[in-house]
Amino acid sequence: MRKSYLLPIIIGLITLGLSYYVLSKSGKGTTDFTKTLRQAGKPDQIENEDLAQLENAKMVSEGSQFGVQYYNKTAKEEKAAYQNK
Repeated sequence: MRKSYLLPIIIGLITLGLSYYVLSKSGKGTTDFTKTLRQAGKPDQIENEDLAQLENAKMVSEGSQFGVQYYNKTAKEEKAAYQNK
């Protein structure tokens, strides 16, 4: 291994270790993103009884088709525009 790669690797490992240590000591190891991922899931398995959260969990469990429908619509429009030229 080259010596020029050794110093950045050591610095990266030290940074990762210190950030893990600081986050575990401060109790902020869980972020809003990880809390959101925990809450999104099967509607009958969530602990929170909030109506908005229940609707979000239901949408996640059903699988949102918005992206697929948008892509199909855009592809059809582009194909029609290309054929009209």
